[in-house]
Amino acid sequence: MQYGRFLNDSSWHFLFQPLLTADAWSFYGWSMFIDWAMGVREVVSLEGDEGTFAFISNQYSIEAYSTSGGNLHVLNSTILMAYLVLYSSIVLTGLLALGTVYIFHQPAKVYPINLIAFSRIAGSVWIGRPMLFVRGCTALAILGSCNVVLTQARNWTWFVSNPRGVLEVATLASEATWIVYNIQDALQFAFPKITPIYAPYAVVLAWTLQFALETLQPVQPSG
Repeated sequence: MQYGRFLNDSSWHFLFQPLLTADAWSFYGWSMFIDWAMGVREVVSLEGDEGTFAFISNQYSIEAYSTSGGNLHVLNSTILMAYLVLYSSIVLTGLLALGTVYIFHQPAKVYPINLIAFSRIAGSVWIGRPMLFVRGCTALAILGSCNVVLTQARNWTWFVSNPRGVLEVATLASEATWIVYNIQDALQFAFPKITPIYAPYAVVLAWTLQFALETLQPVQPSG
C-alpha cells in the first residue's frame, strides 16, 4: 500500500496491490507468503473507522532472544521438579509395597477404612509437606498448560491440540490436591475441631472442579 494521486484528481488515495492475482504478479505474492510462513515478514491488520487494512512488511533478519541467563535456568528448574516428583513417587511406592506385605502377613490387624488416608499420612510423614506442595504445584502447572503434539505433513510442521484422556486428567487433578492437603494442615492449628469435618469435602470439591475444568474447557493453544 502507498499514497498516490491520479493525474486528473488532486486528492490523495490509498493504492493497493493484491498479493494474489490472475497475472504473473502472483509469483511475487506467493513468495511473500512463504517469507511470512518462515518468519521473515510480518502481517498486521489495522482497523479504523473507514475500514480494515491488512499489510505485509519488508523482509527482516530473524533475531533470537533468550530468557535471562539463557535457557539454563528453565532447563535446570524443569529437571529439578522432575527429580522431586520422581523421588516422592519412589518413596510412596516403596511404602505402599511394604504396607501391602504387612497386610498379607497381619490381615486381622488392618482396618481397610484407614487405607483411604494412606497417601496423605505417608506423604506428610515420609516425604514432607514442602516437597508435596511442589508436587501439587507441578500437577497444577501441567493442568494449566496446553497439551500439544507436533504434526507433520507435506514438509510442514505445526502444533495441534491433543486433549488429555480421562485417566490422565483424573490423576493430575488428584496430584494437585496435595496443595489442598498442605493448606488444611496449616489451618488445622486455627480450626482443630472442624478440620476433620470440612477437609474431606474440600478435597473432593477441589478435585471435582479441576477435573471438570480440564475436561470441559481445557487450555487451547493460541497464536
